[in-house]
Amino acid sequence: TNLETKLQDLTQRIARVDTAETQTAEKKKATEVLLKEDQETLKGLKKSLMELNEKSRKSSIVGDQIRGKLNAVEEKLRSAKADQKESERDRLLQETIDSLKHY
Repeated sequence: TNLETKLQDLTQRIARVDTAETQTAEKKKATEVLLKEDQETLKGLKKSLMELNEKSRKSSIVGDQIRGKLNAVEEKLRSAKADQKESERDRLLQETIDSLKHY
């Protein structure tokens, strides 16, 4: 009868709502898993970036030190050349070679 039809309709609606809620919960859980994976990836990328920045900074410092040494030696070589002190130039060149070997 009419009451049975309404009861059946209500039961079907409840089943559809229950199915929709279950699907929504599953989607939410899957989204949370993906979010956690993304957060871990971002942490890894941030760590890598910080390591690269540190390496770059250290390389820049070493480069500056080498340029400073080379500039100082170049100046000494100019002075030695001006004074025609070949033995001094040879000694300075050897010092430069020796000092740069540890880099």
